[in-house]
Amino acid sequence: MKIISIFCKGNITYIPPVYNSALALVNAGYTVKLYVGEVHNDTKVFLMNHGYDRLEIIDFQLHKENKLNKWRKFRIVAFQNLDYNTTVWYATLDTAIALYGNHMKKNKFIISVLELYDSASSYTRFFLKKILPLAAKVVVPEFNRAAILKTWYHLAELPVVLPNKPYIIELPDESEHIIQLKEKITQFAKGRKIVLYQGLITSYRNIENAVKAVEILKEDHCVVLMGPDYNYADKLIEMGGTDQVLYIGNVNAPNHLHITKMADIGVVSYNYIDLNNIFCAPNKIWEFAAFSKPMLGNDIPGLKYTIESNDAGICADTQKLESVKNALEVISSDYEKFSANASKLFNSVDLKKISIKIVNL
Repeated sequence: MKIISIFCKGNITYIPPVYNSALALVNAGYTVKLYVGEVHNDTKVFLMNHGYDRLEIIDFQLHKENKLNKWRKFRIVAFQNLDYNTTVWYATLDTAIALYGNHMKKNKFIISVLELYDSASSYTRFFLKKILPLAAKVVVPEFNRAAILKTWYHLAELPVVLPNKPYIIELPDESEHIIQLKEKITQFAKGRKIVLYQGLITSYRNIENAVKAVEILKEDHCVVLMGPDYNYADKLIEMGGTDQVLYIGNVNAPNHLHITKMADIGVVSYNYIDLNNIFCAPNKIWEFAAFSKPMLGNDIPGLKYTIESNDAGICADTQKLESVKNALEVISSDYEKFSANASKLFNSVDLKKISIKIVNL
């Protein structure tokens, strides 16, 4: 069985699609060498526990370096390990840019493009134009993105769609911190349905009307916010009231899944600020679906053609309070149907099968 060499310049703890691909390939019988800039220890332990002795993680420990030295050290150490006798997969565009060179013109490689970068700098778009046509396979997380990249960069083949679905949903042992958080949420909810938003807490995610709608439905619903706060959580709490909105801070993967599992309804929302947002492909869709949680999304293509087309929730006009309120009421009134369909959505994608197709160059 061939060896797959996956390179990722970033911290894979924050880039789940990277290690999901590695786990899928290991479970398909491949040997995977995962070269990473950084990885948190709990993520490393989780991966090694599911690696079947066929997964090797080489951590470059770039957290010890400043920004310039991170780039330089990654390039040096990665080139020392780059072996085109294996199947080489650049897991992010940043990784491929750091390793760009004539070797890409002479050898087959795979590249994952996790964003559309339509609002990115000319520097980034320059490298997209240079690198993508050289790749044997381009991998993206959403179909519309595949069509757009093929058109923009005149690719010979349509990129392969590998959704951002977790390969393994496994809850780690509960730490004391998680136990305390769960107790805090339970006491706060007081039997009400938990409407959970997980992710970056920023005004760009447009969840104000979800908070206002829950405030109207306060006898039956409450809001829990989880994720890094960009000066937005306090505004949402002020808007909905401390009895209706609880911010619990950020919880690192995979421990955050303990909180995801507690939710009754998941909120997924993006603004119309660029194509990357409207053709979004968030991990959280699959995390909510894994626990059969119906979702409240907003009316953008990336969500309508995942959540709504699979009847796993409703996509509302988040600019209109009444639309969001009605969506929550419909989900709650037919909860079992939406919950069952969320589970079907999760099971509709076979990551192992898609990953095998990708590495079959």
